[in-house]
Amino acid sequence: MYIALCGIDGSSKTTTINRIKKSNLDAIFTREPFNYEKIKTATKNMKDPHIRSYTMAIDRHCHMKDVIIPEKKAGKHIISDRCYLCSLAYQSYQGVNLEWLMSIQPLNLVFPDHVIWFQCDPKIAALRSGEGEDMLTGVQHTYGEILNSFDLPQVSWHPVNVDGKSEDEVYIEVAMLIEGLMRKHEQSF
Repeated sequence: MYIALCGIDGSSKTTTINRIKKSNLDAIFTREPFNYEKIKTATKNMKDPHIRSYTMAIDRHCHMKDVIIPEKKAGKHIISDRCYLCSLAYQSYQGVNLEWLMSIQPLNLVFPDHVIWFQCDPKIAALRSGEGEDMLTGVQHTYGEILNSFDLPQVSWHPVNVDGKSEDEVYIEVAMLIEGLMRKHEQSF
C-alpha cells in the first residue's frame, strides 16, 4: 500500500512523517522529490517552470522505478512525504497548464492508494515555512481546483485539519490514521 502525505509548505507534513519514522512502523519511508538535494540545487535558479516540471517528472520516474514499484511488488507499505499531486499544485500555480503537466508524467507513475491531506491556514504555514502567504494561499486554492476539476484516478482522500493543534496532536492523529489504513489493507488479503 502506498500512502502520500500532501499539503502546502509549512503544514507539518515533514515534521509528522519524521516522527512516524521513529515509531517502528513497518513501512518504507520516502519523499518527492526523490533526489531532493540534487533537484533543489538543479532547480534553484530555474526561471522557466516548464523546465522545472520536466525535471520533477524525470525525478519521479526514478522514484517509481527505484522505490515505489519494487516495494509495492514486495508487498511493503510505503509512506511518502509528497507525491505527484504536490507537483501538479505548485507547478500549476506557477502558470503551467495542468493537462500538459499530466501529459509529461512518467509512464511508470503509480498513484497513491491513500492521500492524507494536511489542511492548514496559509498564514500559519507561511510563518512555519518562510514561504509567502499569498503564494501558499494560491497553491492551496490550486490543490482544491485540481481535486474538484481534474479527472484524477480514484484515490482515497483523508483530510487532517492541523490548525489549532499541537505537533503531538497532529502526530497522534496521522499515526493512528496510517496504522488503521495499514491494518485494513492487511485484513483485505
